[in-house]
Amino acid sequence: MKTIKYPDKEKSLKKAMKALYKELGPAEMVRVTAMGHENHEDSVKTHRKLQESVSAEECIREIMAAYTKE
Repeated sequence: MKTIKYPDKEKSLKKAMKALYKELGPAEMVRVTAMGHENHEDSVKTHRKLQESVSAEECIREIMAAYTKE
């Protein structure tokens, strides 16, 4: 029986995030990656907390910096 070797999770995630960013742009990428997460807190409250903690430009810059370091 063959052993299946899967790619490194981090590498796969970086590749997926780059593809989402390229195809959808930053706003849609964030929206899509947030889908499916169960969160019992009101989404407006969550969004306001995020807005208070970081600017959109800073958030996108940090995300892209993390995924372009290769």
